[in-house]
Amino acid sequence: ASSGVRVVAHGIDTLHLSIWCSVSPETRRRLDALRTLAEAHDTVIGSGDLRWTLAPHGRPGGYRYLLDGPACSIALRGRDLDGQASAFVELRSAYLWRLGPVRAVARILEALRAWSAPGSEWPPRVTVSRLDLAADVQGWQPSGAELTAPIGTAPAWVSRTVARTRYAEPVKGGTKRARDLGADALHLRGRRFTGYSFGSNDLLARIYDKTAEIKKSGKRWFGGLWLAGGADPGAPVWRVEFQLRGDVLRELVIAVTDPRLQAVAACATDWPIVRQGLDGLWSYLTTREAGRGWLDLRRVALREDGTP
Repeated sequence: ASSGVRVVAHGIDTLHLSIWCSVSPETRRRLDALRTLAEAHDTVIGSGDLRWTLAPHGRPGGYRYLLDGPACSIALRGRDLDGQASAFVELRSAYLWRLGPVRAVARILEALRAWSAPGSEWPPRVTVSRLDLAADVQGWQPSGAELTAPIGTAPAWVSRTVARTRYAEPVKGGTKRARDLGADALHLRGRRFTGYSFGSNDLLARIYDKTAEIKKSGKRWFGGLWLAGGADPGAPVWRVEFQLRGDVLRELVIAVTDPRLQAVAACATDWPIVRQGLDGLWSYLTTREAGRGWLDLRRVALREDGTP
């Protein structure tokens, strides 16, 4: 990166957790009674950030109860099952950015403890099924040409993925794909470039105009976060984001923490281990070190077969 590029915010933007706790029979009886009421009107449990509206239906995957709130959504099973988590939690972006992931997860666990069976083991096992790492930057504005520039003539994206896509937004709004390039994606608004995406499924990178995105999503609270990070309020903010899930998340955590975890790979997505590897994940995904690095912008001469 050039000296003019500055990071104005960085952190976890999406975090999905499976929590291996034992929910008390009393909690389930109460939820059953409240769910009947939820069919007629909103039924709220808790208070402040840690409050949820109980849905009159469950969630796919065998979860009988679904609670939706400003901090997170929580899905709970109707009964504890051996070898399966009893709770699935999706933390909200705003909550993660405001508290940070460590405090946010701790607060959710505090709330769940009140619903757990007396005498059950605490803290419970917590595993990560999806993790989105994000960095918001100013002082760098891609043009869109990086994906299509002639070989070796301009800065170009070098990625291990063959999946690349480009998108466009018409002047009246709505995103559409402008041009397929394998699995990369180029995003435009009218004639204005707004972003790329690389990869698919368990590993996906997105680079996009976050300033333009929040005008559509309504997440204007990001403005205060960026100002606290030294942002110029008159300049656009671009986001670099990696979405990690499933086997890819497990393999990368092993690579950046302790290769010996390969012998007990099922533990590699436990939250304490993932938390320990957060800095290493960023480094692994963006480094130019041989054998590592997944996405990189550089001026590079390529071989005739298109490889660096």
